[in-house]
Amino acid sequence: MSIKILTTADIHLGRKSSAINDNTKKSSTQYIWEKITEYSLKNKIDILLLSGDIIDSKNCYYEAIGPLHAGLKKLNDNNIKVLAVSGNHDYDVLAQILNKNEFENIKLLGADGNWEKQTISVKNTNIDIFGWSYPKKYITQNPMSSFNNSEINPNNMSIGLLHADLDMPESKYAPVKESD
Repeated sequence: MSIKILTTADIHLGRKSSAINDNTKKSSTQYIWEKITEYSLKNKIDILLLSGDIIDSKNCYYEAIGPLHAGLKKLNDNNIKVLAVSGNHDYDVLAQILNKNEFENIKLLGADGNWEKQTISVKNTNIDIFGWSYPKKYITQNPMSSFNNSEINPNNMSIGLLHADLDMPESKYAPVKESD
């Protein structure tokens, strides 16, 4: 029996897509979030992983909170587990939304820039999800330098969840090396 995991990042709820040149509903990131939610329900996804910048910081979050909450409620009500980490755009608001303990199946990992492991049992398989969230907008050090490899259980599937810049050592957005 297969396990279905869907992962996404950089939805930037509240921002209009720069790749679509019209003002229809399809050009909104809210539409994309609704499609991700619908896809997860229709395809009976077991785990949805959100890897940062789910909400955009440009508009003070007002447009994003309602649609995010509505989607999370649907996912939670359908027993789809959602694990997320915050990125540089939503470091200060995602934790406020997800840590209210309003949704039993939804969790923010790695708050305050500390690695955190969540073990989920799906279809008789243990999956360890490791996550690290931005504690502030700019992070110039490599978050992988604080990851503890001894936490990895070789008997479980392991997945890392991180919002970062790859192979850009001078980046102010959590630079990591591909070798990490």
